[in-house]
Amino acid sequence: MAKFTSHVFSEIRGSIAGTVFSRNRYGAYTRNRVKPTVSTTERATLAKAYMTQASQAWQDLTAARRISWTEWARGNPFSDNLGMSQVLSGHAAFVGLCSRALHYGAAEPTDPPTSPAPAPFTTCTITPDKTGGTCLMAFTPALGADCILWFPCCQVASIGKSYVKNLLKGNCSSKPDAPATPYDCITAIEARIGSLIIGYELHVMASVMNVTTFLQSAPTRLQETVV
Repeated sequence: MAKFTSHVFSEIRGSIAGTVFSRNRYGAYTRNRVKPTVSTTERATLAKAYMTQASQAWQDLTAARRISWTEWARGNPFSDNLGMSQVLSGHAAFVGLCSRALHYGAAEPTDPPTSPAPAPFTTCTITPDKTGGTCLMAFTPALGADCILWFPCCQVASIGKSYVKNLLKGNCSSKPDAPATPYDCITAIEARIGSLIIGYELHVMASVMNVTTFLQSAPTRLQETVV
């Protein structure tokens, strides 16, 4: 891994040829690009099936509904990993929300959301206590009636490892509950990533997901040592 400074590019993310550009707390750096292995796990296969089903559902929409999704996507840009505003196509916006709905076990949407995404947490902490058999997520404000917690997660041995985006396991949630705070998420987390290991670092990207629109709040990044 090589660190670098540049007077040409103030920020750069992603990869060029075999070089990946990223940033951690110590500044910008590059690393060799590693070709990922093809995942054939049950969850990966299911995720691909949902994407395929969502794309087919887009083909089945009327022309008027496709236009409404395109207009909705233009009015609801998202922030990429550089914090820059990006506008999805109507197809991409639909497939993203439809896939979430299918993951949750809901019907395919036909019309775009008419309400905004949930607000992000004001405060959010996590306390992974393997010895005590709990992993408490405390948050404010309280969840709305149509909302659940959504928290991709992973655990790593190194305390100093900060780039874990490629390690996060999704589909970890409080489904079907809208729990009160603090929420004991140890069952959901261990079902997704295996038993928590004392001394490892637990990384969580916690957000609120509305289960009628399937829009998510901006995530809150959490990192704590398992005790």
